[in-house]
Amino acid sequence: MRVLLLAFLLTAPGMIPNSAAEEGDTEQNRHWGLRGNARLLAFQRHRKGTEEIGIVDEFGESMKILTEGALHYATECWSPDGLQIAFSVGTGSVHELCVVRADGSGRRQLTELGQYTIFCDWSPTQKSLLFKTGKNDGHWSIGELLLESKKVRIIREKEPGYRCSWSPSGNYILNVQEVSEYEINREGKRIWVKRAYSADMKSLITVRTKGDGCSVAHLSAASGEGRRVLVQIEGARLSQFAFSPDGERIAFVVESAEKLQEGDLAGQDRPAEGIYVIDTKGGKPRCIVEGGFRPTWRPVPEQGSGRIHVPRAADEPRR
Repeated sequence: MRVLLLAFLLTAPGMIPNSAAEEGDTEQNRHWGLRGNARLLAFQRHRKGTEEIGIVDEFGESMKILTEGALHYATECWSPDGLQIAFSVGTGSVHELCVVRADGSGRRQLTELGQYTIFCDWSPTQKSLLFKTGKNDGHWSIGELLLESKKVRIIREKEPGYRCSWSPSGNYILNVQEVSEYEINREGKRIWVKRAYSADMKSLITVRTKGDGCSVAHLSAASGEGRRVLVQIEGARLSQFAFSPDGERIAFVVESAEKLQEGDLAGQDRPAEGIYVIDTKGGKPRCIVEGGFRPTWRPVPEQGSGRIHVPRAADEPRR
């Protein structure tokens, strides 16, 4: 079966005319090193045998890599004001929390726990970081790092699941265990389902993945009304959908399906893997980071909170 895109056409990098990026630059955008009124995302990427964390604009026009060296970097997280990024870094079974300004300066290590410390989340007041730490055996302690005093307190020990986050009020903690959600069709086959909501909880992305690993994503109101196909790619798994803070863009990751080399799909051209961005109102998805994953939109900072300079990377082609 041929590649089928029911709502929009997915194309390879370099084929999307970035009309929005070609609009006249404002003084602020020139200061940021960006074209047009671009939103920013943080991302992770495996590249040239190493792992890295960076930021990129929504058009893939400019990029800044924030990490260096042959280390393992993971779980990047924007500060609420959009000016810093926290992440974990290490080798083997020991990872520690670090923070860096979004322009790449001021990197510093925050913890010395000597364990696998991952999945941090800033408190709403930006005064502490929530994290999980342990021996990577499935049993984690939930901890909080107070940034001013650099003190660490363990909130709860031996808690299953490896993700945790603050509530919007900062009064409680959400602990997430990996839970599989699926539907069963009339033939008795499972269809795996993932959901992602917009920040205002009014819009919903529902991603269904069939047994052959191929996915289809629908966009609808949170109630399920007005559902339409956003994107479907034969031979590809779609994951990690995330709405921009204003709900106008959606980032997602394209992966090759598990069974792409089997049956009717054998020999078919693989879609370009990486991070894509699509407009919720229409248009074409564009690949902004080849090989990238875990896209995280920059929060909308308060007016006057600062700017970030994101120069175009010399080794990154203009898309």
